[in-house]
Amino acid sequence: NTAKDTPIVVFNPDARDDVREFATLFPLFRRATALYTVAYGNVQEYRTEGINAFWCPQGLQEELYHFENDYTDDELAKFTTDVSFIGRDKRRGLHSGRSEILDTIETINIDFKWWGCRGNPEVWGREHNLIARLSKINIAHSGWPTVAKYCSVRLYKLLGAGGFVLANYH
Repeated sequence: NTAKDTPIVVFNPDARDDVREFATLFPLFRRATALYTVAYGNVQEYRTEGINAFWCPQGLQEELYHFENDYTDDELAKFTTDVSFIGRDKRRGLHSGRSEILDTIETINIDFKWWGCRGNPEVWGREHNLIARLSKINIAHSGWPTVAKYCSVRLYKLLGAGGFVLANYH
């Protein structure tokens, strides 16, 4: 096989209301044998752009996200809360209601912890699992709720870690 005959497969684990937000990657996507996207609603848009796209929804990474039952008193104090959100909000106003929901939660009289944005640290692995497990409610509002059949991996991670989740309709 020569290099030009080598199959290239691309997996895009993100979605957008308009796939042209990924336009800088289109040359790579067009060169690929196949592009897999987590959003069924983006497949036809990619194909319109000359990209051989297919739907491949995400799932649970069991080795990373699992039930955590052994935690210290310090972890219990740090991560226990009524409501939590783990995620970013870099481009406020473009997440189809996410910012408004989180802003509203911040104004009511409950213990709310937001991780990964607004000056709060990002969390991964064990810390993520403990937050999911020790929060009474985890918010999992998708950043792209208008994209058909798109479910953020956030939902799988929270459920896999044993959290109770409230999410928008998918």
